Amino acid sequence: MSPLLRNLARRLSGALAAAVGFALLVMGASPLSPRTAAAAATPTAAARAPAAPQPTPTPTSATLAAGETLEQLAERTLGDRRAAAELRALNGLAPDAKPAAGQSLRLPGPERGLALGALAAARNALAQTPPEAQKRQEAAAALAEAEAHLQAARYARAAQSADAAWQLVSASASKPTAFTVDVAESGATAVHARSGKPVRVEAEGVVRPVYPGQAATVEKGQPPTLSLQTAQPLAAPQLLQPEHARKLSFPAAAQKGPNGQRAPVLGPVQLAWSEVPGARGYEVEVVPPSGAALRLTVEAPRARLPLLPAGLYRWNVRALGPATPGEASASREFELAPSSLKLEVKGSSWK
Repeated sequence: MSPLLRNLARRLSGALAAAVGFALLVMGASPLSPRTAAAAATPTAAARAPAAPQPTPTPTSATLAAGETLEQLAERTLGDRRAAAELRALNGLAPDAKPAAGQSLRLPGPERGLALGALAAARNALAQTPPEAQKRQEAAAALAEAEAHLQAARYARAAQSADAAWQLVSASASKPTAFTVDVAESGATAVHARSGKPVRVEAEGVVRPVYPGQAATVEKGQPPTLSLQTAQPLAAPQLLQPEHARKLSFPAAAQKGPNGQRAPVLGPVQLAWSEVPGARGYEVEVVPPSGAALRLTVEAPRARLPLLPAGLYRWNVRALGPATPGEASASREFELAPSSLKLEVKGSSWK
């Protein structure tokens, strides 16, 4: 690659709408919807990473050595002893079967890499989701289904189920697709997915979907390798509105409580804070005078609270990153009080 092209590639960053379906023609990265990734479809506009003259083919089978267990074979060929269950399923072996030394066993193809990438993204998104968040339980069930498909070597279905889990809880799923491409002096290429749909990286005939929070590195003559991005810790947001110790007055409204009785509630309160660079979303914690804290997950640096009873509340915000949440902001307080009724008495001409 010429110095001019290398400098150009270093400066490239993509911000793509997945529905448009156009590709970044640099080092094999192109937008890819999750379900397309699961099916391993190859858009015609996608570019491939530069191939070595004689790439090393990916093995499709392995022979069990003398004294070697299936778990050891899985670790030697796939890097994970737990993948022995996949090898059993892939080769039609019974759970208690012990293959003999010298037996040739089929190995997974590139579709396993697609499933592993989708599973890693789904696990990461679920780990960032508060236990009480909406759709978390549904996402956890979809992830468990994906794990079962993986163990049974149903890789396309594992990728689809993992992607469904990711879509349910990821704060990035509805954002425009954004990624960056960096080219090192050695020629190695790194694609960092920032937000939106996964992007596809293809090299040496191997396709890897790169989800937000992941990076794919391509060395010349090698298939892409995936890793979680090692980002700097996210800064704590600065709370803006309402001001600390502010008394907020609203007309009271009646709302049915857990016991079935109607109680007065006030609001809605609008919260705002500073935007944190690199944040995928924000977690808002509102602590009432008594009872459990209210937690909301939002994408923008503002939130509208539900109607709340009168009282003194404390709140803080933390940014959500690709791997772990950032530090919580300093806390502020606000007080909710019913607005006083203004009675206007007019004179009467009655005698």
